[in-house]
Amino acid sequence: MEPSLHSHGSEGARWQRWGLALVICLALAYAHLVSAAALSVGEKSLLFIRLDFEDIPGDPVPQPKAAEVMKTVGDYYRAVSDGKLRIETAFTPTLRMPRRAAWYATHHPERDQDAHAAAKAAGFNPAGFDLEIMVFNVAVHGDGVGIQGGKGVWLAPPIGFYGVVHELGHNFGLPHNAVWKTWDGSVSGAGTAATYGDPYDPMGCGGDDPRNHFSVRSKRLLGWWGPGDIVNVKQSGTYQLYAQDLPGAPGPRGLRIQSNATNVYWVEFRQLISENPYLRNGVLIYKCYADESGRVDMTLNLLDMTPGSPLGCTDAPLLLGRTFADDAAGIYITPVAKRGTAPESLDVVVNLGHYTSNHPPLLRLTASTRSPGVGQPVVLRAMTNDPGEDSLEYSWDFGDGSFEWGKPVVTHTWKADRDFAVRCSVTDMKGGSASKLLLATVGHPTLHRLVGALTSNGKPLANVLVAADTTHSVFTDSDGLFALTDLASGRHRIAAPHTWGWWVPPVSVDCPGTESIRLAAVPLKPDAIWSDRGIELEGDDVLSTPAHFRPPVEITIVAKTSATNLRIGYAADQVIFNWEGDGNQLRVDGGPASGQHRPGRGAVPPNRYVTIRWVVTPKSQAIFVDGDPRFRHNGDYSGIDRPVSVFTYESTVTVKSVGVKQLPPGTQ
Repeated sequence: MEPSLHSHGSEGARWQRWGLALVICLALAYAHLVSAAALSVGEKSLLFIRLDFEDIPGDPVPQPKAAEVMKTVGDYYRAVSDGKLRIETAFTPTLRMPRRAAWYATHHPERDQDAHAAAKAAGFNPAGFDLEIMVFNVAVHGDGVGIQGGKGVWLAPPIGFYGVVHELGHNFGLPHNAVWKTWDGSVSGAGTAATYGDPYDPMGCGGDDPRNHFSVRSKRLLGWWGPGDIVNVKQSGTYQLYAQDLPGAPGPRGLRIQSNATNVYWVEFRQLISENPYLRNGVLIYKCYADESGRVDMTLNLLDMTPGSPLGCTDAPLLLGRTFADDAAGIYITPVAKRGTAPESLDVVVNLGHYTSNHPPLLRLTASTRSPGVGQPVVLRAMTNDPGEDSLEYSWDFGDGSFEWGKPVVTHTWKADRDFAVRCSVTDMKGGSASKLLLATVGHPTLHRLVGALTSNGKPLANVLVAADTTHSVFTDSDGLFALTDLASGRHRIAAPHTWGWWVPPVSVDCPGTESIRLAAVPLKPDAIWSDRGIELEGDDVLSTPAHFRPPVEITIVAKTSATNLRIGYAADQVIFNWEGDGNQLRVDGGPASGQHRPGRGAVPPNRYVTIRWVVTPKSQAIFVDGDPRFRHNGDYSGIDRPVSVFTYESTVTVKSVGVKQLPPGTQ
């Protein structure tokens, strides 16, 4: 059985060990989950073994600190399991390992044998305990390691709640949680799993906050929930869903919706994290392979309903009155209203089917005033018309962190002198939706605003993220309109950094001085991007081919960097030329060759175009710069299916062309 490695610290800050995480994630199969369920139910004994070395003496964690952490861990597991799992911990004194620490780093079986022998000599029999944690005063097997679906955790200081809960989760058979990152900026399209990215689950990056419960799928797999806690949705309807992180639910706390033969959506509702209005007024949606599918990668992926937003996953939930649509599978999920029950619950409408003749509703907004004073009530009206006369649901975002739903007419007051971008979204819950923005100028704002439109060949582009910087951004409405507020005085670069299928030339504006602009998107060919003047990339800009490709391919990129960080992606998450840490080193992050960096092979001349040729076959990749071979690696590249991208970091990269040529089948 493969162990799952995971780095952690007392603040959960050292969890990003990407290469190891991706490899270990693939070590989990459904059989592990089933066989390990016995470990996660009932009264379990845990032996906490503290260890030092002959050449590095010293207590790895004081007994009071260890007891404090394990009490918090025990209380957490009792709460999240509805009392089904109770852990009692015994602590050894600090025991001496007979060999030097460095020797054990490559002799893991002997490490465990020596630790068990020391524990037995001290009066503790490890075989008599259900669970076991070894804590060393220096890392001899990473910061944190947990057997996947079996007994055994190895930790190095500092020891904290998150690391222990996470690694015990692996013992119980759980995989990692990730955030799904799509190539095209959609919510659930083709993409990749950003392992550890889920901030709401300890199998992601839930940290030391005990309010972050395991997902509903995990609670079911661990044997904590019975058949009545999960609804297996097989027909359209309205389903009442209770908060999964509060005790005493008299009904279902999760929805399971099978999208095809191997994939499943999970829907859940949470209330404990009271400072997150998105989480309290919406649902989380996860996707993964069906547990019985036999697929090796059982990673649970959080879907971010606002991909690319500056809030990260804070606004990942699907808000009340909005619809998640999987048109290909014919699945439409809409949370519609809170019930006001104890514990709190909400209704979720699920429509299953292909509504091929459906048309989106029409929407217009009005306000009793667009220039209210601070504290002055404003009546907002959504006037709608649905061509199919479907029932409609409404969602209001007032731009101040507050929301309303279910009503075409609402009244709102704002409490600060500033501009607020109000968004109303309306959905027919069958794939048809519309959204409109309305700008409210409250009192006497001291900062600036910028309104504009994003179009392509005169047609509006909806639901595209437009940004002035990493903290000021907004999604366009159905008319392609956007409103950026709270802009400081000075020059701003307005861009749509993650547009799929188009390139949006950024526009630089001065505030004050400019109040409205137009952004024009240029359509891109699926396999060829060309610009005689060059396409300039800065900040978060990403230039991607609209199509994604499988090997064998030959990629040709003509580009230059102003100084550092000419970055390209395909067979790796990123290959970096002129890396800011060491300009001579060629960096390779992600993919089959992750970490295979090449000293002395990464430099390209600044401010001069170079031609990068990247040849990827099912068994290898090779990179050339102006004909000079820079990198070669043999490995399994057959599973790659993604676009080609160019981007940067803290520099300006200019791209003249990106071309992709499919090579003949069988090319090796």
